[in-house]
Amino acid sequence: DRIALVEAYAKENGFWRDADYAPIYTDTMHIDMGSIVPAISGPKRPQDYVALTEGQNAFRREMEETFKRPMGKEVAVKGEDYTMESGKVVIASITSCTNTSNPYVMIGAGLVARKAAALGMDRKPWVKT
Repeated sequence: DRIALVEAYAKENGFWRDADYAPIYTDTMHIDMGSIVPAISGPKRPQDYVALTEGQNAFRREMEETFKRPMGKEVAVKGEDYTMESGKVVIASITSCTNTSNPYVMIGAGLVARKAAALGMDRKPWVKT
């Protein structure tokens, strides 16, 4: 029943495509997939593009120019028995609404976290869970 309902809804609203569907495009684009490079977003705004190969330089530049902090300086954490070092980056499994809105990314993050735990990795005391 549910499948028939979804099919009827899709057909009524123009979403249904049969095997013989031949779309007509007003424009096409050709992309050399070898020219695509992984990227990270930020550092200030999620829409900023930083090629992954430039990530280290971009991070160092932000630490020095924006935050005016030297790389590698150990700082005691008030009220705790550990220090943190400026310039260290921790990648969390699920870090933003972008990830939590995509179930495939959430599953991938969970698998990475499970594997890390199986290998004996644990969170640092300053990471909230």
